[in-house]
Amino acid sequence: MKPTQYLQRMGIDVWISRSASQSPQSQSPQSEAPVEAPFYFLLFNYQSVGICCSIGPEEATAPSDIRRFCDDIAFAISHRRELPTVNELRWPQTEGESTQDVVRVNTQGLPETVIVFGEKFANYLFDVEDVSGGSVYRVGEQRIFLGDDVSDYRGSPGAKKSLWINLNKAELIDGNSRT
Repeated sequence: MKPTQYLQRMGIDVWISRSASQSPQSQSPQSEAPVEAPFYFLLFNYQSVGICCSIGPEEATAPSDIRRFCDDIAFAISHRRELPTVNELRWPQTEGESTQDVVRVNTQGLPETVIVFGEKFANYLFDVEDVSGGSVYRVGEQRIFLGDDVSDYRGSPGAKKSLWINLNKAELIDGNSRT
């Protein structure tokens, strides 16, 4: 993609003809589409559970610590190690469907149990103001658990303990788990 195409998709006019014959009053106002902030969403499909999270758009790929964290959560829920299929969504999207539609369709392709980390991702699924506390939503056949942003759990035993308690309250982890 050429840099000028990238800027145009962001809604930035690259070349504007400003001839002397045109006065500011004669120019018609251009409708500006709202510009979304850059994002990088990861959707992990472990067959028994789906895990979704938002990471920094500057990341080239899924950070290994986040990948291990998601693997551990999936193991705690399913009691077996599974290699996930990974779907990555980055902004800007190609022309066509809205970003919200793309996120929703990709999430619908995940298993019955879905863990969503972060308000940014959750806002594309439904209107949510507060994702803390382990809220659980039903969307069709899916049970969607909302947690804090995945970066909040990096190196924070207290946050991980709170997540574990909330996953237990949501009955996503059975009491016999040895993890």
